[in-house]
Amino acid sequence: MKMNCMDDLLPLDHKARAVWEYVEKMDTSSCFEEILSFRNEAGRSTTNPKVLSALWIYSILDGTVSARKINDLCIYHNAYKWIAGGVPINRTMLSYFIKMSFN
Repeated sequence: MKMNCMDDLLPLDHKARAVWEYVEKMDTSSCFEEILSFRNEAGRSTTNPKVLSALWIYSILDGTVSARKINDLCIYHNAYKWIAGGVPINRTMLSYFIKMSFN
């Protein structure tokens, strides 16, 4: 078993870190209006829309526009793992997010 910190997956000057920095500055408050779960309440947790935004932006810059491919990359590629930060990602969630972002 290999143990390492998520932050150690990427060099400090990696493009994924720049994408995350950009997304952190974005106003994503409208994305949170659709989330119906609350901290410290019963129910299923949700993935932060900033994570999904960063995954889509990075993947587009990387030449990938498939939710299925992004899902696979979140399992096997260090940059995508780093952006996801260990939260569960699936292709349905990615597809729904991008669909709702452009409606």
